[in-house]
Amino acid sequence: MIIPKTTKRLFWDAKIRSADMNQYRDFIITRVADKGGLTDLRWLIKTYGKKDIKTAVKKSHNVSSKTKYFWNVI
Repeated sequence: MIIPKTTKRLFWDAKIRSADMNQYRDFIITRVADKGGLTDLRWLIKTYGKKDIKTAVKKSHNVSSKTKYFWNVI
């Protein structure tokens, strides 16, 4: 798995290689779910699936209440 170039902008403060995608899974999911655009969200769903995204967002303290509500409704 590789983070697309257009999505890498969301990780300006972290170096994430493809080898780290499973290790930092929840971090990647919550960052993209909270800060990403439509293209980023499509990639996220394709890569991790809605169930895993919902789980990561639900337990995270680093996402907005709007993001939690959005993923709870979907």
